[in-house]
Amino acid sequence: VSRGQETVTSLARKVGVSQPSASAWMLKRSRPEPHHRTVIRMLFGIPESDWLTDDECAVIHRAEQAIAESTQAA
Repeated sequence: VSRGQETVTSLARKVGVSQPSASAWMLKRSRPEPHHRTVIRMLFGIPESDWLTDDECAVIHRAEQAIAESTQAA
């Protein structure tokens, strides 16, 4: 078993998913479900926000700006 394969197996076991799912995450072919992102954060300290797409980050940024603007206007 290669070191990379061992890492995928360990991740899958710790998070409670199949080895192919963990491998897909590591290869950026898919993203973990939100509850798995939480487990990954708890186990490895990887923020859940690291899994967001650029489009999702843009939506969040626009919402933060709109909130800040509405707070300043009040």
